[in-house]
Amino acid sequence: MMSTRKVKRNAFTLVELLVVIAIIGILIALLLPAVQAAREAARATQCKNNLKQLGLASLTHYSAHKHYPSSGWGYHWVGDPDAGYDMNQPGGWAYNLLPFLEDRQIRDLGRGMSYPSKEAQLIIMAETPAPSFNCPSRRSNPRGQLTDDLYNIPSAVKNSDTMLLNRGDYAGNAGTDVNTSGGPVVGGNAWDVPDLNRISSFNVRAWLNQSGQDWQKKATGVLYTCSVLTIKQIPDGTTKTYLIGEKSLQPRFYEGTKRGPTDNGTIFQGHDWDILRWAADGDAYPAGASYPAGSVDWKPLHDEDNRDPGNPWGNEDKWGQTNFGSAHQAGTFFVMCDGSVQTIPYTIDARIHYSLANRKDGKAIQLP
Repeated sequence: MMSTRKVKRNAFTLVELLVVIAIIGILIALLLPAVQAAREAARATQCKNNLKQLGLASLTHYSAHKHYPSSGWGYHWVGDPDAGYDMNQPGGWAYNLLPFLEDRQIRDLGRGMSYPSKEAQLIIMAETPAPSFNCPSRRSNPRGQLTDDLYNIPSAVKNSDTMLLNRGDYAGNAGTDVNTSGGPVVGGNAWDVPDLNRISSFNVRAWLNQSGQDWQKKATGVLYTCSVLTIKQIPDGTTKTYLIGEKSLQPRFYEGTKRGPTDNGTIFQGHDWDILRWAADGDAYPAGASYPAGSVDWKPLHDEDNRDPGNPWGNEDKWGQTNFGSAHQAGTFFVMCDGSVQTIPYTIDARIHYSLANRKDGKAIQLP
């Protein structure tokens, strides 16, 4: 007789399989934001650590040279290893901090050489990555094309596909007035085709006096054109004065060859919006918690792609070009003149932000 016993099958039904897949999908959807948040938290921690190291390097620089790092001559100049650490150095604050970040080998490229041998080494210097100056929340490749002429690398071709400069994500505190903190003009057009061996004999102090640009007295920040600032010149206190912070950028300029107007040079150049930022544009202290209607919002900005051609700078590419800012949700990280790192919210009172950038406005403030 044939057996009528049913054969038991060990398998999922289609409905059961769909239920399992749905559960797995829900779990992934729940866990993915947490994983992404954990990764961003790690990147933010690394960014804060970078700024901490920049602060410590600045204090070590101060111990060695009795002043905070100078911010150089202007955007047409990269650092020169034979030009010292004071106002005679064309390179900016980042270039001057290299020896105190265990990157002396980068700063020493070209030392003791004459042109054109030195020029070849300065090209290598300007292209060499230095992770201490980059926020990991932004871009995997900080290198990009040159869009400005460099007087002490005259063979560097503007918009060259072959010369990729190392860009930075941090900016020095140039204060509260763009015009009186200097500008990318030292040497002027007379240096368009310079005798590069004359750099060591170019009298910067005489040029500043001749042009009437006494930025040592006018500037309200800490890092600006030819700055050689001491602690005594920060009467508001080192704990309540910005030294270096993150700079505002539009994400569409993070990677690739198209570069924003304030992210188009090397971190190792002199005074420029690439390596410096401000908290206002004028001596007027903000009258209220916010800047006046119709003016540039000088608070730190969260990175965004802003394509408004009617922005105060008149060009959609220039949104945020003078501001501090960050890719982090919590706010913008700053290292103060005493080396401590602070998180400044995007909603900071305009008056407090102004005072933290102004080393001598005499306002009694509390960090947010």
